[in-house]
Amino acid sequence: MRRIIDRLIYDTATATELGSATGGSPYHDLDYWEESLYRTPRGRYFTAGHGGARTHYGWDDGRQGGGGSGITPMTTEEAIEWAEDHGVDSVVELLAEVDDA
Repeated sequence: MRRIIDRLIYDTATATELGSATGGSPYHDLDYWEESLYRTPRGRYFTAGHGGARTHYGWDDGRQGGGGSGITPMTTEEAIEWAEDHGVDSVVELLAEVDDA
């Protein structure tokens, strides 16, 4: 997947995938989603994914709706929060300073 956002190219083919997460619904469910966190060669972060009509990837034009896909740029802090929210501890340890409890 490739998109230009704010004159920056985000491309899953050239970025490094750091982790992934999926929604708890079955694959063809309207609530199903899956996305991955990536780092570009220049150190920017983004998620790329797809999901059903009732996810943030869905669309509705007033007459019809359906699933979709997309790319979302993120700051480093947002990437860490994404990893924490989705239980991808290896990414949290990679991007953030962590300490034993």
